[in-house]
Parts: sequence; C-alpha cells; structure tokens
Amino acid sequence: MDLLRSRSCRRTIQMPGQMDGMGLAHAVHDRWPTIEIIVVSGQLNLSDLDLPPRSRFFSKPLNAGELIAGMRDMIGHA
Repeated sequence: MDLLRSRSCRRTIQMPGQMDGMGLAHAVHDRWPTIEIIVVSGQLNLSDLDLPPRSRFFSKPLNAGELIAGMRDMIGHA
C-alpha cells in the first residue's frame, strides 16, 4: 500500500462518503500508529486535541513554506 511506503497520509477533512477526513485520520493512526498525518481544511479550525497523535493541521489556503516546514519537521529533517 502506498500509505505504508510514504510514511505519511494527507487528506482533507470534508470528504464524500461515510468517513470524513478526521475519521480517516483516526483510523489510519489506529492501524498504523507510526504514520505521520496531515489534516487540511478550509472551513474548520481544529485544536491539537481533536487530532490523533503524530498529526498536524493546516488550514486552507495552504502556505507552501509552512506546509514544507511542517512536513520536514514531521519526518525529522531540518
């Protein structure tokens, strides 16, 4: 699965279907707890308490520099 090879999961919160992005983030963390998760939304602001461990929230519109810095921090690159 690509998710396991990439070591990260990036999804928006509002997705069609029964599971939204937060549900997916928690399901991914429960199944693969070492995966880093990026959650994105243009309509919601979440506190760290709403996110599973090893997750970061970015609001839209995305700032490329902040996103890249956050991803590097998550995977341990300066």
